[in-house]
Amino acid sequence: MSDIDGRTTVLTVEQIRMAKAALGWSNPMMAEMTGLHRNTLNRAENGEAKRSTLELLRRVFEQAGLEFIPANGGGPGVRLRDPQNGGFAGNGRDSQ
Repeated sequence: MSDIDGRTTVLTVEQIRMAKAALGWSNPMMAEMTGLHRNTLNRAENGEAKRSTLELLRRVFEQAGLEFIPANGGGPGVRLRDPQNGGFAGNGRDSQ
C-alpha cells in the first residue's frame, strides 16, 4: 500500500474497523490500551489521523495477534495470526 507521495500506508480506515471487529474492541477499550483520546481514535476511523497515530494503532493490533494484508489484487485486509505461531486473538480480557 502506498500513499500519493510514495510512502507506505500504515493502515487504512477499513483495516482499523476490521481490526476492531476481529478483536471485539470498542473505542473506550482502545483508548485504555493505547493511551489515545477517543477523539483521536474517531479521527483515525474517519481517515484523518496522523501517521504516528496509525503506527501506534498498528503496533497495538499486531501485539494483539493481527496481521495486516496489503492490497495485492484485492482490497487491503486483516487476519488473525495463527495462535500456534505466537499469535494471540482476543478482546484483551482473560477468557475462561
